[in-house]
Amino acid sequence: MNKALSSTILTMVLAFVSSVFAQTPDSTVSQQKLINGERRPAKEHRGFYNSMSAGFAYEHFQIKEYSYYGYQKSYNSYSGRDYDWSEFSGFTFPYMEFKFGNAVGNFIAFYTVFNFAIFSGSLDDVESEETQLYDVTADGSVHYTGKWKTNLIHGDRSKDEDALGLRTYVGFGTTIYPFMNKNSAMNGFFVGGSAGYSALAALGIEEDGGEATSLGFTFQVEIGKEWWVNDNLSIGVGFSFYNTNLYFESAEDSWDRVFALSFRMTRG
Repeated sequence: MNKALSSTILTMVLAFVSSVFAQTPDSTVSQQKLINGERRPAKEHRGFYNSMSAGFAYEHFQIKEYSYYGYQKSYNSYSGRDYDWSEFSGFTFPYMEFKFGNAVGNFIAFYTVFNFAIFSGSLDDVESEETQLYDVTADGSVHYTGKWKTNLIHGDRSKDEDALGLRTYVGFGTTIYPFMNKNSAMNGFFVGGSAGYSALAALGIEEDGGEATSLGFTFQVEIGKEWWVNDNLSIGVGFSFYNTNLYFESAEDSWDRVFALSFRMTRG
């Protein structure tokens, strides 16, 4: 009986998978149409692919930078360092994104992606000079404690200032449409990802406001759903997450993260 039950469950699973993923007769040659000068199945992602998105986004980044000086070889330590710390968070509408590439087999699209946004939010920007505290032992030798005394040069970590943020991203990515059955309710569901480089900046809009800029490597993932409105055009909604590792020689614990909800129009 257990074998019969297992066989029945396996048959049901295979039938479900086949009904979701398999191509249906409506994409055969008899169903092809002349689209953009090319005869191919309607309502499928094939050939030239472009997608435009606009929506809401939230950005949060942090930049920490230390510049050490006064190296003491005999103590294997530094006597001082300059410390810059910046943190920005803000919202934007619209967040704009453009993708151009090629779709293959109504299953996967390869493209170049570009986006940009101007954010409105708050910025903390602090610049300070720090000296390492030390003890003098009975024999007159110096022992550095690993603790630092701070002399504030600019900013106040306890106070945020109104600021504008600018962010742009260029990368290469793919989007996968796993449910190719046009009769499936999941047709148009997609997952995707891209990798590239981001540049960002934030500027305080108050007098003597702070500023922060950086560049980093970005990885992005997205998920969403599209609905066909004619033979070659679909509209949809998607959610994206961007994670950027900000890097420069003296960076420590520096990153940028963006969450975006967008409405998209895809052709091809």
